[in-house]
Amino acid sequence: MDELSVKTQQMFDEFSKQIFADGALSEKMKAIIAVAVVHVTQSPRCTDAHVRLALQLGATQEELIEAAWVAASMRAGAAFTHMRSMFPKLR
Repeated sequence: MDELSVKTQQMFDEFSKQIFADGALSEKMKAIIAVAVVHVTQSPRCTDAHVRLALQLGATQEELIEAAWVAASMRAGAAFTHMRSMFPKLR
């Protein structure tokens, strides 16, 4: 990697550490949210990493499965809502 990429990666890593640190939401809750999000973005490598981290932070299998179902519902809901924009074009 070139110098700019290395520096940018370091900045991104620091940003992520700050975002995922305990705050109003616990580190565990943020990890569960990340698992839900990667089920929408569908990145296999990110899914592996975020599931592993969430489990290390004490998330249960049931919590992660529910988070994935919430993500599936949100994605389906968005598709349904977006479908409505098609109806005027069909007239």
